[in-house]
This record gives sequence, C-alpha cells and structure tokens, in this order.
Amino acid sequence: MSRKNKSVESPEFPLFQELPESVQYHVFSFVATAPLEKIYGVDSFHDSIGIGTLANILPFVCRKFHDFSQLETLWQASLERAIAKDKVWNGAVARMGVISPLNNLAAAKSLIPTLLVSTNVSNCKNLYQVILNEYIRVRLPIFFMPMEFDTTTPKPRYQLHFFEPRYRIMITELMNGHGQAPGDNGPIFIHVVDVRGPRAKVGALVRIRECVFAPDGRAVADLEVIGSVRLKRCWVRPQSYSLYYGEGYRCDDLPLVEPIPHNRWSN
Repeated sequence: MSRKNKSVESPEFPLFQELPESVQYHVFSFVATAPLEKIYGVDSFHDSIGIGTLANILPFVCRKFHDFSQLETLWQASLERAIAKDKVWNGAVARMGVISPLNNLAAAKSLIPTLLVSTNVSNCKNLYQVILNEYIRVRLPIFFMPMEFDTTTPKPRYQLHFFEPRYRIMITELMNGHGQAPGDNGPIFIHVVDVRGPRAKVGALVRIRECVFAPDGRAVADLEVIGSVRLKRCWVRPQSYSLYYGEGYRCDDLPLVEPIPHNRWSN
C-alpha cells in the first residue's frame, strides 16, 4: 500500500494571540534581527543575505507584529549584537571615534548613548541606519590595475597616473570641489588589484591626498589605502568609456587578492 506524498506545511501556533503581550514580546525577541546585522562572515551576497526580520518579514505579518518591529529595545539589541559580534560594525564604530571591543555585549550597550549623541539621532533604529549607510555601505567608481601594496605600513601610500578616458572622468569628478591637496578629507574610490577585474570580490578603499592635472585632463595623484571593500556587485556607467562602479561593504583587513582555484581537470 503506497503512501501519498503530502506537502510539508509550516507549523502554526494559533494560540499565540492568546498569550499575554509580555510573553508575545519575549518570544518575538528571539527572531528579531536587523538587516545586515552580520556582514564580515558572509562569503557571498545573495538577495536574502541583507534581509532582517525586523524590517523585511515581521512587520508584514499583522498589525501587532508591525508595532513590535518598531520597538526601541529590539533595535537596540540588534545594534548591540552587530557592534559586539561583527568586525565590520565594530570597525565602523571605531572610525566614528569610539572604541568598541568585540564579543562584549555589555560594552556595546554602554556605547549606545554616546553614539546617539554623536550622530544626533533620537533612537536606535535611526542610529542603525546611519552607521550602516554612512560608515559601512560603499558605492564608488572602480579603478582596475593589478599591483602589490607595501604591507609594512598600516596605510600604504603610492602614486598613479590617470590617462585612460574613463579614469580621467573618474578623477575629474572625484576632485571637483576639492583643492589640489585635500589630505585627510580627500575623495575616495575603489582600486581592484585582483587580475579578475570586474569579477573580483574585494577591492582596496583608496583616498586621494593630492592630485595634479595636466592640460589635457591626465592626472597624477598621491594615494593612500585606508581599508578594503567586500564587493557585492559592479556595473558599467553608461556613456563613460567603460568606467565601472562598485557597491559593497567596508570590511577592512580583507586580502585584496583571492587565490585562484587550481583546475584539477587540466591536462
């Protein structure tokens, strides 16, 4: 006697609504996460990686869940976990001028009031958005050229000569509104040194400290590597002589060149 195949259904708990609201909230807190709460350990960026239940799932279940998703305590808990357990978030807070030790939720919790004041926001949800969008997310033009940096210094300096039409566009637009020697406030771009070019997953985050233009638009720039970027995607900007742009997340201390897997089937 054969069994009929039955579709597997998700378990339901219709009595959840009968629980006291305090108990509902306690259960809710176990599944409440913010988008991109963890970034450093992510190997690949599929569309689902950036989804957080607090912003993408739970608010659409019902009105009560929507209200729960706005609670300050839940966003604060997500922010504390991100700062304490993810190197990307920890590094972002350090760039804001605050030292935040990893794997220490108590220390992360004590930082929240300081961060709220320094960013001039009123709640943890807005603070979460500010740190993610202004100190972690990256969307910049890309310069492609294989090379090796001086790894004996924390922020290696080097010079580049920009002569291709696409890079003349890039350097001109980046330097627009800056002086010849912007220094620590200079504009930044992504330098991909991996030979895979647009298929590379990591790029150096580079600041322009000084730039001199020739009459024909060529430029020589003094540059400084200030970090690295885990690239999510890159694309060609229309009508730019194939100038690429990249989007990703600042993840300092990543290796800029990934090993190319050996083809074991080659003869």
